[in-house]
Amino acid sequence: DNGMVYISYNTLPGWNMVRSLRDMMLFHSSGFQSDQEKINQSRLLLEFIKDSTEGSKTPYAEFLRTESQLLANQPDHYLRHEHLEDNNVQFYFSDFMAKAAAHSLQYVGDSSLASMFVGNLPKKAAEKLSEVKDIIRVEQYMDYVTNRRFRSSILCKSGVQINRSLGLGDVEKFFVNMKCEPEKPLSEVSLEDSLETLKFFFGGSKDVSVSSSSPFMKAILYTLSENSDSYMKAEELYKESAKKIKGCKLEDIKTDFLNNAMRLILSGYINIRSDEPKGSKTVSDKPKVSDLVRAQCIYTKGLWVSNQRHERLGINIFDKVALRYLDGKNTLEDVKKLVLDHILSGELTVNKDGRKLENKEEILTELDVVM
Repeated sequence: DNGMVYISYNTLPGWNMVRSLRDMMLFHSSGFQSDQEKINQSRLLLEFIKDSTEGSKTPYAEFLRTESQLLANQPDHYLRHEHLEDNNVQFYFSDFMAKAAAHSLQYVGDSSLASMFVGNLPKKAAEKLSEVKDIIRVEQYMDYVTNRRFRSSILCKSGVQINRSLGLGDVEKFFVNMKCEPEKPLSEVSLEDSLETLKFFFGGSKDVSVSSSSPFMKAILYTLSENSDSYMKAEELYKESAKKIKGCKLEDIKTDFLNNAMRLILSGYINIRSDEPKGSKTVSDKPKVSDLVRAQCIYTKGLWVSNQRHERLGINIFDKVALRYLDGKNTLEDVKKLVLDHILSGELTVNKDGRKLENKEEILTELDVVM
């Protein structure tokens, strides 16, 4: 009775234009039998579209070029599933929810909390939508404004009382994480200087940042940046941040954090999770990764694996070979020697300064750098 269901699906209006590319690919590949032939022909079509729209400045031509390039960079399985699938039906959110209601289900929210926050829209749009009290209509209007093409909705049974009120202190119930990087090292700034505004770049991009002149908030952001690969409880965050300012009181840190945290969460800057993250900050003598990671390294072509937070983590080709041997039975030295076997067999190549390394000792030295 209190269960929830997660449903991901393609949405309109975002798919209105994307659908034209799908139709083109289906039309062009319809005369071919095997999946691989259909995929190959679809890739040729994408090249044809890019060539055909070259030099054109019309909005439609620019869309086709951009979308064709994005699709051309996707793996075969994505093209097959997303654009060559026999059944790919897209829904307006309001229509999806009408179907859900017919099955005695109601909307809880989206798996991306930031996508539900009206405050992330332009100011005038946010003001208008804040007057609408029906969450289904609000979400539909937001889809129209953002041209949304995909949703991950969470539903529950009708009749269950849903509390969507968010209090400032609610963040203390969760573990928090923020992937940010300060514009200046901590050693080069004076946190007590309330006249200096500091930027913290988000997600590895210099184009997206948050900034603050508050000594307490700057201390918090530095602490979050130092722990960007892990999650922290609020109490731990307060203590570590207070250490950065001489004579700082925990209450001052707490007040500043709670006044800003919910806005940063709803804007997509701070990640939260209810359970303590898995994994260790230390490496054991015989390290072990999950069975899933080893399977991804052995059976897939992509240069990424899934970490314990269900995130996609980029790796290089040497990582991919090494990770398959992290099964709890090999030391790091064993793993390095196993990777060396792949190099000596010709499966992998190690280059330095434009020169292919052949000497075994040189290769082992370089492996210390790339692994």
